[in-house]
Amino acid sequence: MPEDNSELYSEITGDLEDRSKWESRQIVWAKMRGAGVGRANRPWPGAANVHVPVADTIIGKLKPYYVVWIFGPELLASFYSLETQGDSYTDSVAQWFDYKVREVSNFSEQAVCAIDSCLQNGFGVIKTYWDDRARKLSFTSIHPYFIIVPAYSTFDFQKADRVVHVMQYSRDEYERDAQRKGFNTDETYIDSITGEGKPDQKYERHRYTAEGLSYSKLSDMIVLWEVYIRETDGQIRVKTFSPMQPDEPARGDFKLPYEHKEIPLTMIPYELTDGGFYSSRGVCELVQMYEASACKTWNEKLDFMSIANRPVLSTQGGSINAQNIRWEPGAVYDSVLQLVQQPAPPVSFDQEISSNRSMAEQRVGIPDFGVAGPNQPQGNKTATETNVITNVMQQNNDLRARILKGAMTRIFEQSWGLLKQYDRESLDYFWRNQRQTLDDAAFDNKYVLKPNGSVDGYSREREIQKLMQLRQLSQGSPWIITPEIDKKIVELMDSQWVAEIYSEPKDLAADQQEQQAVENSIMTDGFLPQVKPNDDHVVHLQVCDGFIGWRTQQGQPIPPPLMSIFMQHMQMHVDAARSNPQYWKTHAQDVMPFQQKIQQTQKAMQTQAAAAQKAQQLRGALGVPPPGGVPGMAPPPVPPAGPNLPQPGQPAIAPAGPPMPGSNGGIPPV
Repeated sequence: MPEDNSELYSEITGDLEDRSKWESRQIVWAKMRGAGVGRANRPWPGAANVHVPVADTIIGKLKPYYVVWIFGPELLASFYSLETQGDSYTDSVAQWFDYKVREVSNFSEQAVCAIDSCLQNGFGVIKTYWDDRARKLSFTSIHPYFIIVPAYSTFDFQKADRVVHVMQYSRDEYERDAQRKGFNTDETYIDSITGEGKPDQKYERHRYTAEGLSYSKLSDMIVLWEVYIRETDGQIRVKTFSPMQPDEPARGDFKLPYEHKEIPLTMIPYELTDGGFYSSRGVCELVQMYEASACKTWNEKLDFMSIANRPVLSTQGGSINAQNIRWEPGAVYDSVLQLVQQPAPPVSFDQEISSNRSMAEQRVGIPDFGVAGPNQPQGNKTATETNVITNVMQQNNDLRARILKGAMTRIFEQSWGLLKQYDRESLDYFWRNQRQTLDDAAFDNKYVLKPNGSVDGYSREREIQKLMQLRQLSQGSPWIITPEIDKKIVELMDSQWVAEIYSEPKDLAADQQEQQAVENSIMTDGFLPQVKPNDDHVVHLQVCDGFIGWRTQQGQPIPPPLMSIFMQHMQMHVDAARSNPQYWKTHAQDVMPFQQKIQQTQKAMQTQAAAAQKAQQLRGALGVPPPGGVPGMAPPPVPPAGPNLPQPGQPAIAPAGPPMPGSNGGIPPV
């Protein structure tokens, strides 16, 4: 049903007119990345018209930095639980999220496109959405030219009153996706919005015409405006129509179904200045003057070469027909000819081109180590000078990393929200070439995620270098786990190598055994040691069980009060192993027998303690003194059921009872 969108259309066309100067600059940046901005006037036909790709060269240097910052870490993001019960799932959730974003979705290629747009145009735009047909998370890099916002908007789409995404479809694609996306399939309507179409006469006076934004010169291309409007209740309403038929919707209005309630667009700015949407300048705008100067210098050099390599001749009297003279070896002339000597070039063209390139790279914070500036002395650079230049470059990288981190955080937060909403049933993933399954209970917790790219600029080589230095410093330090350092070094080189060439050292298991042996001695004194996060729970359970069996074989069974402490400690290891999904998945079969032994022992201790208490009460009723008591003396009071109250500085222990049966020192065999 037609609707009146005249007010909305008028506002959007006003937004387009306000950014007209910005659009014209974008055309220049596109030319600089392509064939280059040509000479306005050539001095003669066929004169040189070459292009020095200063901006494109700098973008080629910067783009790998952004890509490595995002994709260099083994995991794209780290998760931190806001609830205690979610701490055990953070690693698994981060691995599952990394697999879904890096491997399943198209984020890898679209992020590179957005980064290229960021460097060329001043900012890139990523659209994060759920592809219902493919049943996966999807991303689209959008050229800033096809994003329309009010001129007063900031770079944060979530604060904009409205955002327009200009979408282009071929007619076949429009008709193919019409049913899935709810597009209007009326043939008359499709004819009116295809190519140059049949614009609505109602808007003829105030129509904004721009190829690609409101119409297309291609006869089978359709241009649609997808308008995101934030309502007073915080919901996002989406309107879709053609700028040639604003009152005829291409599909019905709807509220954005995403639970995160955000416009699914994120801006990746190159720089932050006054916060305006169109204020961010890219590499092309920053180095335009230097590229123009370098191009002019190169063209002047080629012009000079053209003149110098085609000599001018003069005669010493007499007349000749210049058209009959051909400059070639062995030629004979009937007149005396003299070569006109050309003066030397007034400047060094190569030095001027290098100087322009150096200033351009300094302008964007990429010092050129191989080219000396006009005010720099020639010769080899000293170590101090190189360190200063490196520090300056690192400070620029720090700033870029902080800006990029904010954009990636928003993209990953929206991605996590969509995965929780639409992909909770697909829990299988691959991590280090092994198939894993995420526990469904992990979604019941709230997390804060942060991109893993380092704030000071991610560099895998730098991380390896820091770990190597730490390894050298840790020699002979028992409080630093050297094997873990080696493992991280292998992971940084290639995470797939860990499963192939790395194995846990035997010394590490021996350290765990020694640690539990010390804890056994502590427990025999009545203290309950705590379980540490890096404990190997299977090793600790084995050592603890073996100690109980050894005491029984030596004829020194552990008394029930201390046996209760041993059972509590072993149960703590079982609970810690169960709370770590990754550890439990690998070692559940090894831990479960100890769980059964603990339960059987605790049940037997409770039964025998109850029998001993009942026997003591019966003796008291009959007046029979306890073993070793004095006849006629009242029996001692019966302690209350349950464990005794702990003494200061000591753990709670169970009441005394007879030793547990069994060859392993009280733990019944499984």
